[in-house]
Amino acid sequence: MSRGFSIPCQWQGRDGLDWIGVMRSYRCSLCEKPVEYEGPRPSLYPFCSERCKMVDLGKWLREEDTIERHLTSEDVGDTRNHLRISREE
Repeated sequence: MSRGFSIPCQWQGRDGLDWIGVMRSYRCSLCEKPVEYEGPRPSLYPFCSERCKMVDLGKWLREEDTIERHLTSEDVGDTRNHLRISREE
């Protein structure tokens, strides 16, 4: 279920022309505060702030949040191309 939504918006560009685009939005997965953004997805996604990000991490580290089933390869995906091991010789 997607919690994001788009809002049409208008702004004036550097060249003085009006541009019509799409303002995107999502709700923080911790506090559910709406977050609006333009362009690429924010680095804090799916959180609204560094604080919410760290609170969520703390919940995982204290094992307050857990995954209740064994993960399959479809859940994790193919990570071989994403892992880079650096070895200094």
